[in-house]
Amino acid sequence: MVMRKTTDVMQEVMKINTKRDSSVEERPTLEYSENTCSNEEMHPYRQNVQMFIVGGVELCPICEMEERNRELQKEVEANILRVRAQRKMGLLNNFSIIADHTIKDASFEGYIAEDATTEAYINKHRMIDVYKSYRAGKAFNTWLFGKPGVGKSHLAMALLNNLSKKGEGKDSCLFIKVDKLMTMIRDTFDNQYQGKDSESSLVQQLIDVDYLVLDDLGAEAGKIDRQGQASDFVHRVLYAISDGRRGKSTIITTNLLNADLKKTYDEKLISRLFSDYYLIEFLNTKDHRINQIEL
Repeated sequence: MVMRKTTDVMQEVMKINTKRDSSVEERPTLEYSENTCSNEEMHPYRQNVQMFIVGGVELCPICEMEERNRELQKEVEANILRVRAQRKMGLLNNFSIIADHTIKDASFEGYIAEDATTEAYINKHRMIDVYKSYRAGKAFNTWLFGKPGVGKSHLAMALLNNLSKKGEGKDSCLFIKVDKLMTMIRDTFDNQYQGKDSESSLVQQLIDVDYLVLDDLGAEAGKIDRQGQASDFVHRVLYAISDGRRGKSTIITTNLLNADLKKTYDEKLISRLFSDYYLIEFLNTKDHRINQIEL
């Protein structure tokens, strides 16, 4: 006899259970079969299981229950993966530290550079190539150098938005404004601080994500000593992040020149940040923020 799909059989059994008060004519027929089941895959330790006939169809109760359990397990696993993906996709929007919220929905299409001969157009497409390389599984750091307003942060966020959304939650991403991060960490040192975060927990969150943008590195240079170098605190935080993220991809934007970076940060940190890096420089791109309006 033909074995029925689990859900169909379970519906028949449910009908039996829910129609006990109904007339005999309405109840599905349930009777013993002359056959037994010895399906070693479904029940290897129980052989010769008595089979039943429900509504004219022969079935093994243990086989049907095992199949139903497997289907439920697949549903549970699919739900777990879906929840994890949703959490990863929500991470970028809910836990990023952003100064300019106009870039939250940044996209490559939204970065206007139509003239193929311009630096802006070329760099935009180089960032698209970076995105494709990351999606292909390659791991390396990407540096975006240039003056303020040329679109470095926009392109960095566009990269993360594509990785997060088009990857359907496969990869976790965070966008972090470096100077605001330092302020948040310093706040945890206050005796009056009542939050749950700490320096170690904030740093660990940045280490754990698959893709991290450190935006505007050097803006925290207000926290410098008299020799013009970043403070021990800044070095400690940045070194912990860069050291923990070895083998992962970090995207760094900065207004500082290479020489200025070497003056501001020690050689050990620079070596970490420039490990396996790809460089995109904005030398001649105009400030995208400057836009005169007419009333």
